[in-house]
Amino acid sequence: MKISSSYKVFLFMGAMLSAIVVSGCLEAPEASAALLDNDQLTIHGWLQVGDPEVSQIEHNITKNTVLTMSLIKVKYQDEEISSVVGGGIQNVTSRLHIDSKQAFPAPTIITYRITMPGGKKLPLETFSSLMSPSVERTNRDNNISSLRWGNTTELQLDNGNNANAFFYKGNFSGNGSYVGILGMVVTYNDENSSTMIIGFVPDGKFAVQLGDSRKELLFIDGRKELEEMTDLIQTVE
Repeated sequence: MKISSSYKVFLFMGAMLSAIVVSGCLEAPEASAALLDNDQLTIHGWLQVGDPEVSQIEHNITKNTVLTMSLIKVKYQDEEISSVVGGGIQNVTSRLHIDSKQAFPAPTIITYRITMPGGKKLPLETFSSLMSPSVERTNRDNNISSLRWGNTTELQLDNGNNANAFFYKGNFSGNGSYVGILGMVVTYNDENSSTMIIGFVPDGKFAVQLGDSRKELLFIDGRKELEEMTDLIQTVE
């Protein structure tokens, strides 16, 4: 995923400032949540985690001028696969009489939506630059490292918008658990806002450290899981 520099973000913000100042508004209207279809989430065993989180992003245009953007975040996880894998870990550790707390990277989708003052919209390249710390933080918080960016494609959403989809691979390790990761970042603009969606799924052999040895518990078809996640992302409203 190509992320432009913060300097380019600053130049764009400066260029749009004059248009916003004319309207006398430097504060954005509250963004609406980017939600996935509830029926499809239920069918595939996914759940929304917690309530939408509303916050603000402030960008210093000049020494005395701050541009305030409205951000809303929603998180989803695949509880079905997490339950299956969790049960498998418990069965193995109980059978071997090992007290072990193994971690598993539950398939996750996080949506972010931003609104700008005066109804302005960010070019997608600028939006990607602004949100790149969120991508890095999401992977870091979930013990995902060694990211390798791959293909980029266009994704047709059910709401009629065309989105850019960036795909990546990585590795998960945590509490003695190991598995590959397939992820994607989706960005698009609609009439009133900019939306970014981050998603990742486990891929390949899921191994755990049991005592002095590492044991492979199961194989996860990450490609299939990624296809399911893509179908869910396409339902975003």
